Amino acid sequence: MADVEVEPSPPSTLTAGTAQSQGATLSAQLSSSSTNNGRNFFPRALRNSPGLRPTDDGNGIQGVRMEVFSLRLPTPGTTMTRRIPELDTLLFRVGNPGRYQFLAFLTLSLTCLVIAPNNLAILFWGEEPTEYRCTDDTPAVENLLRWDNGTMTASYEEYLRWSVEDGRWNSSDVRQCTVEMRVPEAGYSERYYCRNWTFPGEEDATLVTDFHLVCRDRWRVNLATTIYFLGLLVGALLFGFLADHYGRRVVILISGSAAVIFGVGTSFSRNYAAFIVLRFLLGILLQGMQIAFILTVEWLPVVKRSFFGTLSQLIWSVGVMFLAFLGYLFPNWNDLQLAMSLVGLLLVMTYFFLVEESIRWLLVKNRTEEASDSLVKILRFNRIATDMTWEMEHELLSVGTFFKEKRDKRTFYTIVDCFRTPRLRRVSLCMMYIWFSCAIGYYGLFLSIDRLVPNLALNVFINGALELIPCLISIFVVPRYGRKQPMIVFNFLGGFACILSCLVRGNTRPSAMGRTALTLIGRLSLTGSACSFFIWAAELYPTVMRGNGIGVCMFALRLGGVLAPQLLALGPYTFREFPVTVLGIIALGGVVAVSLAI
Repeated sequence: MADVEVEPSPPSTLTAGTAQSQGATLSAQLSSSSTNNGRNFFPRALRNSPGLRPTDDGNGIQGVRMEVFSLRLPTPGTTMTRRIPELDTLLFRVGNPGRYQFLAFLTLSLTCLVIAPNNLAILFWGEEPTEYRCTDDTPAVENLLRWDNGTMTASYEEYLRWSVEDGRWNSSDVRQCTVEMRVPEAGYSERYYCRNWTFPGEEDATLVTDFHLVCRDRWRVNLATTIYFLGLLVGALLFGFLADHYGRRVVILISGSAAVIFGVGTSFSRNYAAFIVLRFLLGILLQGMQIAFILTVEWLPVVKRSFFGTLSQLIWSVGVMFLAFLGYLFPNWNDLQLAMSLVGLLLVMTYFFLVEESIRWLLVKNRTEEASDSLVKILRFNRIATDMTWEMEHELLSVGTFFKEKRDKRTFYTIVDCFRTPRLRRVSLCMMYIWFSCAIGYYGLFLSIDRLVPNLALNVFINGALELIPCLISIFVVPRYGRKQPMIVFNFLGGFACILSCLVRGNTRPSAMGRTALTLIGRLSLTGSACSFFIWAAELYPTVMRGNGIGVCMFALRLGGVLAPQLLALGPYTFREFPVTVLGIIALGGVVAVSLAI
């Protein structure tokens, strides 16, 4: 099976006499449509197109050959087959790609400037402070501190020791979680867990400093990340379904507008509970904005999807670098969240004025007149023509008729349909595992990798810039070798590098640098795999189920994001290399899934 979407056209059988009559009519149209320079009826922008070929047997033009439309004059007594023009020819005519397609692709891909910073913002918000001290002020503590000639020692998880002088805490130690207070004269000993802290030297507000997420509450940092990705997971199931039934553009505009509102609300959260609830809802809505990827694919001819699909992943890397820029400008978490929301507002406004609904979706829903209006707008924007030619109108009606005839009596498709037939079941299960393995590996390695430089913003920027390398490689490799082979190589390299990094032992600087280099290679390899699987999945599902199909894959992708922080949290309870070892094994499993997908 080819790794592009094929929507077969039912053949229609014509007798020789009928074909001769149609051929004569076509020849007359060709003769009457010639121009002063002897040019044929083709529009100027398509005259030299490799997809359109007039044919001449030496006695005059006998037919017109296109990539997807062919009409031949058979010999008497034979039959012929006429194939309905595919939509890709129509998209080819309005731009290959044109100015509109380039601008729409760039605008829709800039969604990454909102999604990537929100997904990875915890890198800035969840960093543990270098110093924090207990500020609990309970009567029991006050009484003990006022004990005349009493002495007290403190024992922490790090086995810190403390002393009390003049009723105040004094110590050279920088982190305090628990304290065991002893008064020998009274025979008193009791352990206290701190509930409130001060953070000396921390001028910028993070989630940790505002909500005191240290010591016993440190796990809440990972929980905040998990709950946000749970929102993305729910949104993947919801908005894929909505996009198939109500349109791509409507879903993008509504979810994007609501995401801006909830993003601004999140920036004003004053307690941890309100923060995680709003971030959960924000995650649901941000997933709706990622329907922009489907809209991008459906506006491009098949032959261009490989290049632009890889280019969209490159823009994701730009989004990571953009997070570093915002994190540097807005060190307080409230300001950073507000800035990300305002960027989303600018994008939604641009979508409203620029982006048109998917022609493919309009035709599937039998809204041919709206599709025609959109095509006319794009023809004018691309400066190809001021109106549709008769060829375009014929192709538009042919494709619309084809979709209308093939539309099932049950026009209501759900996620269950992605697993109804053996072929769709295999495609869905394999693609889900591929997306899951890349997501859990990418986020797990990004959140756990050692810093390359001390400055956090610069470290995130460098990591984002390094992701450009596999994207650029994919731009040149994928068009030549397809999606499958590069993905197998990237997944194998990513899994092998992760497992190999776990074999590098020791606490020396060279050992640490070796582990960091190998884990970095693993993450970049999985990034390279992501450059192919987005566009591949979109091609494998038919139009009427593409939203649901991408939704199923997005569900698996977000499940990887949900589990990544929890997998990292198992490290202290098992052994240090355990999370990366599991990530490597999962990535190697992706090699098998890619091989079995089609």
